[in-house]
Amino acid sequence: MSNTVGTPPGLVPAITVATLARRMAALPGQPAAFAERARRLAERSDAQRFHVAVLGEFKRGKSTLVNALIGRQLLPSGVVPVTTVVTEVHFGDGREGALVVFEDGSSREAAVEETARFVSERDNPANELGVHRVEVRVGRRLGAPGVVLVDTPGVASVSERQTLAARQALTDSDAAVVVLSADAPLSESEGGLLSDLAGRGGKVFVVVNKCDHLSGPELAEVRDFLSGHLDRLLGARAHVFFLSARLALDAAAGDGDAQPAEPGFDAFRRDLEAFLGGDLAAERDRANAAELDRLAAALSEAVAIERAAAEMDLAVLHDRLERFRAAADDVRRAFAEDRLVLAHAVAGIGDEVSASLRSGSAEAAQRAWPEVEASVSRLRGRALDRALGDAVAAAVTGSFEPMRHAVETAADEGWARAAGDFAGRLRQHVQALRTAANALFEVHLPAPALPTVAGQCERFSYFFLQVESPGASLARALRTVWRTERARRGMLVRARRQLTSELDKHAGRARFDVVQRLDTVSRRLVTAMAEELEQTEASIVAAAASAQRTLASTESQQAAREAERSLALSAAAEATRLADQARRAPER
Repeated sequence: MSNTVGTPPGLVPAITVATLARRMAALPGQPAAFAERARRLAERSDAQRFHVAVLGEFKRGKSTLVNALIGRQLLPSGVVPVTTVVTEVHFGDGREGALVVFEDGSSREAAVEETARFVSERDNPANELGVHRVEVRVGRRLGAPGVVLVDTPGVASVSERQTLAARQALTDSDAAVVVLSADAPLSESEGGLLSDLAGRGGKVFVVVNKCDHLSGPELAEVRDFLSGHLDRLLGARAHVFFLSARLALDAAAGDGDAQPAEPGFDAFRRDLEAFLGGDLAAERDRANAAELDRLAAALSEAVAIERAAAEMDLAVLHDRLERFRAAADDVRRAFAEDRLVLAHAVAGIGDEVSASLRSGSAEAAQRAWPEVEASVSRLRGRALDRALGDAVAAAVTGSFEPMRHAVETAADEGWARAAGDFAGRLRQHVQALRTAANALFEVHLPAPALPTVAGQCERFSYFFLQVESPGASLARALRTVWRTERARRGMLVRARRQLTSELDKHAGRARFDVVQRLDTVSRRLVTAMAEELEQTEASIVAAAASAQRTLASTESQQAAREAERSLALSAAAEATRLADQARRAPER
């Protein structure tokens, strides 16, 4: 990633995002949280790296998959949990080697062949060597320059330390590859991991590994099981690949110059490289510039509050700070009530969906049955057997799809109204805090540009349910019946029951899917909005508290603090200009 934003070709930039972020991090007198945000921005911008975390439970084949992407056996793997330390694989700088970083801050160079000594449970049990991470450099490219694959210990590991390391890798990642196993797909912890990734909004690839362990019908069953669950958890059509990392690695090891000849892996690698070979630099520039702009706004507002508060008498400032904290407490209580209102609205949407699907499935069965019966009116014996199965399957599909579409539309509209109302109240709360600051500290804080609802959640209601054909199971049941007229009537009765049962079953699946998606997107919205509220309150309190400390200091210390404020304003102004250049750069 280029840290220079919006610079005309051929000119040396006056400043870069990384340089300016470091300057902001080093500003004296700023809250620790602000400095940490600026430091992280500088690191991301300066390193020119894009981190892709390879995540999943232990023994899912994460290291084997990374080895297949590298093209040879480099990281340790095995049939028992192996990886105990986070391993970063840096691609494409032309050099090979490893850097071992220890928990005490020291580091040492090592050969790539020594990697297992530091990252495997066998050679470094319970991480007795105190390794923080290992950075492995390989010569080959993977997408754009700066791509780093992060091989992690398993989530839900037997070791809490390893689980925490994997979670930290998730937090620091720009994209993720989640590795599931075909012979044990989608545990509860893996579902939680995917929900967390959906909340972050980055690119997620899902790899279902060990597909060579299953037969064709077994693999088809796994595909059907995962399709709806992954769509629900990720909130959009998931990028899912079914493969065998072991076969891909074996193919690569057999001929170092050939690409692995495992079709599922080939498809995964092509899509991953297409993503990583895209315009990552532009995406990172835009993201970094947006964060720089937010930091600049926070810095400018903090200085405005400090300067205004510094003109007050210390006792007056103390009183106004306490009054602001009381106002913030009132807003926090109101926000908690709004969360309950949202939860009630979401539950109401779920109840309406349930009632609509329940009545709709019963009505659909009543409407569809005469057509099913008429279509087989002249058939007997085996012909009736086959035709009933086909007719019921067609009736289920034809009846359920329109019903599902109507419910989707109603549920999505209900969610949009509930989320919009909640976000509107949040905007009122944030503005109430800023209005209180304006009145108490005699400053002018403009209305905030809060994220829109559309930016916080997606349309949740796409079930992508596969309407399974009941024909086969129905036919098996009917083949046990005597081929008589009485038996014919019994077959029709059973078929009608099957029609009602299948429609009710799919309605139940749809009800469950709606409730789960509503829960996911509402939690995501509440979390995002709560962060906006907390950051607004914290920044105002921190600025006023800083002024309070300054007023209690000596005259020379007050003058020094005013000089620091001027320095901060200068950095904020420059950051705003640079962020504005970044916004306008794609238009040139």
